[in-house]
Amino acid sequence: MGMCWAAAEEVNYKVRYKKKNWSSDLANPVSQLYKKLEDEIQQTILTLYEGETVTVKILDLRKGSVIASFNVSYPSIDSLQIITIQEEIAGGTLGNSPAELLSITSNYVPNQAPVILGSNSTTSTTIELKWSEVTQLNSAPLLGYTIVYKEMNKKFQGDIMKSVSPTPREAVLEDLKKFTNYTIRVYAFTKNGNGVPSEAAHVGTQEDVPSKSPPNTVIKPTSSSTIHVSWEPMNQAYVHGILLGYEVRYAKDDGSSQLTWQTKTLAADIHEVVLRDLAYFTRYKVVVCAKTSKGRGKEYSHIDYTFVDVPGMPPQSVTAQNLTSEASIDVSWSPVPSGHVNDILMGYSVKYLRIQTAERNVFNTEEHTLTTKPTDQLISLEVDTYSTYRIQVAAFTRKGMGPYSEYIYAETCRCPKALYTNYWSTSPYLKVNKKDNKLEGIFSGIVTDMIRVACGICPGHGGTGQTTIDISTNGKKERSAKGSVLEVLRDIDDIPQISFPIYGNKYITRYMGSYAYINLVESPGVAFIATSRPPDLLL
Repeated sequence: MGMCWAAAEEVNYKVRYKKKNWSSDLANPVSQLYKKLEDEIQQTILTLYEGETVTVKILDLRKGSVIASFNVSYPSIDSLQIITIQEEIAGGTLGNSPAELLSITSNYVPNQAPVILGSNSTTSTTIELKWSEVTQLNSAPLLGYTIVYKEMNKKFQGDIMKSVSPTPREAVLEDLKKFTNYTIRVYAFTKNGNGVPSEAAHVGTQEDVPSKSPPNTVIKPTSSSTIHVSWEPMNQAYVHGILLGYEVRYAKDDGSSQLTWQTKTLAADIHEVVLRDLAYFTRYKVVVCAKTSKGRGKEYSHIDYTFVDVPGMPPQSVTAQNLTSEASIDVSWSPVPSGHVNDILMGYSVKYLRIQTAERNVFNTEEHTLTTKPTDQLISLEVDTYSTYRIQVAAFTRKGMGPYSEYIYAETCRCPKALYTNYWSTSPYLKVNKKDNKLEGIFSGIVTDMIRVACGICPGHGGTGQTTIDISTNGKKERSAKGSVLEVLRDIDDIPQISFPIYGNKYITRYMGSYAYINLVESPGVAFIATSRPPDLLL
């Protein structure tokens, strides 16, 4: 402490041995009983100061159970000499005998012990002290006070102390262990040495938050919607208080500075939890910490993804263009809502099934499926004319197909935008007016009206939406008009055209097994009988 101590000091201690019974022999210094107790006291004190040069002298023994007065001579009192005996007896015994310290008297060092007036913890690492003034200094000026302190149930150490000036008789002990009980004593010191220490004060530092995160924390995705979190029990040395439990917080980590946290609070004896109902293939930030009354401790943080899965929702706003073409239907959609793809989007699947043709239900038709790229949101389906289709769209990931959208329905036009012709002139059924290149005769009006009624309106054709009849070409860049019915028959194929007039009867519905035949005009048959001579000339 930066001072020189005086020479030897002799300190008197009065101790009551609470379990020893008084005998008159103890008043006789030459009795065996006296010498036995004398040897016990001397041996106990010498053991306490093992390695130090001290002497012990018994002054007297008197009644009161047994009260022993003895002096201990020290080369100097420059450290914890007096406190050594104080602490021994503070434990309730001196050696192996229950004992009580009655008084301490010195000759040269301060003979009066300070009284600790106040002691309290202001933070988790500090304790404030106040004590009374020492006036019995044994004729030496007061140099200051020394505070010695230790963790409870440990021994005082000569290098763990704090010395302060005589005033203002208060001090703050700093850098203490958190949430730890301390034993504190104060003594005055002069040039002659350290005085008689105060009675012990017992003070605990305040709680604090845990200084370490839960050990061996493991945060591991276990499915597309769960993350398992586990840890080992906290070491009490790092809790710094009463462990109230653990807290697990988690949030979708979308890169923003303001995350939306969810919290699970667990009891102190719980060391795992499963986070459920998480979004698929989503980046989550998980934080684990221990808690005391002062709040959350140091956190362990980890970022990971839940497993991939199929999309949780279908594409949105699925629409199909109605009556825009006789051979195709355009289908469009919007992406799966954000957060429901659950993996890397691999593409879309479009299913479509023909359910009506020519306004009649059809059964056992084949359902077709097409797939598109993940960037596509539009597809054109190749379909049959004059038919209604049921359509669904789904998204798929590496994990598989997600749910399909609700059914939507779309209808194709009854006829193509243009119908080509394949005909021959035969009066009175059909002939061509060469002046204006228009068809005349019975079939011209019938065919025109039939097409107008049968094909109806198709907005996708533009203009009036009606199908036009091309009487100049057969759809193969060849003339429609033929010289005979045989030429017309030879030109019938899959090109959308009307071939007329074709001889037949009302019982025919298919021509060549594939092409529709419609009986439009019926004419009676006439039989003629011819002879070589008139009958009247045969008579």
